[in-house]
Order: sequence, then structure tokens, then C-alpha cells
Amino acid sequence: MFDSEFESREGLVTELETMKLESQSLKVENKKLLSQIMDQENFLNNKINILLKEKQNLESTLKQFTKSSAILENMVFNSKESFNHEGLGYNPNIPPTRKINEPTPPKNTPPKSSTPKSTYCNVSGHISLYCKAKESELKGSINGFLKDQFLRKEMERTNLKRKLTQI
Repeated sequence: MFDSEFESREGLVTELETMKLESQSLKVENKKLLSQIMDQENFLNNKINILLKEKQNLESTLKQFTKSSAILENMVFNSKESFNHEGLGYNPNIPPTRKINEPTPPKNTPPKSSTPKSTYCNVSGHISLYCKAKESELKGSINGFLKDQFLRKEMERTNLKRKLTQI
């Protein structure tokens, strides 16, 4: 009898150990499943947040489109009224007048001088293209006109020097 109790107790102990092992394996499996479910929940929450943001963006663009379409309808409606010329003084049988180009009067320009003036030597009677002073300067010699100018300037200088020495 004692043996049978011992055997039954031993059977219960082994059964208890197997149940403990099963419960531990079930706990591990439960943790794995919970972590998978939590990951899926986080993923789905992120997806929901993204979709909500997209929804808000689409709603704002839809509002812009509806507002712009209302503005466009208003513009079209107003433009139709602007072509309606009926009212005081409107006669649909009169053709529109065309603008006639009238000749403009000539501008007042100062009269041109009869004798040309050289821009090089500032003497009237010739232009700078045919200026003798320019030609002689290009040749490197002093002749005619330049010689006279040079002598006049020298005389003016000497006269100034005399006047200064007299003072």
C-alpha cells in the first residue's frame, strides 16, 4: 500500500513537472504572440496616422478646388454681364467707330548751320574728318594752321610773362 501511494505520488509529481513545463512553454508562446500582436498594432496605428494626414491634405486641396471653382464661376458670371450693353444710349445697329490715324505735325527742329564746325580743332569751315590739324598731328609735323595756333599761344604766354614781371 505504501508502494502504491508512493507510485501515485511519483506519478503526480511527474505530471506536475510536465504541467509546469507546458505552462512555461505556453507562457513563452504567449509572449511571442503578444509581441507579434503589439508590432502589428503599432504598424496599423502608424498606417492610420499616415492615412489621416493624407485625408487632411486631400480635404484641404478639395477646399481649395471648391473655393477656386466658386471664384471662377463668379468671374464667368460677371464677365457675361459685362458684354450686355443694353441700357441708356445703346443702339445695336450702329457699327463701332474705327480710329483714323491722322498725320502728326513735323517736330520743331533747330535750323542747321550752313557752315560745318570741326569737333577736333573747333574751327568752322570744315569737319573733323578733313581737319588739317588732325592730319598734321598724325604725320608728326607742324604746318599751316597748327603753326599759327602754336605761335599765337606762345605770344600769349610771353605777353603774360611780361605783364607778370612788370608788376
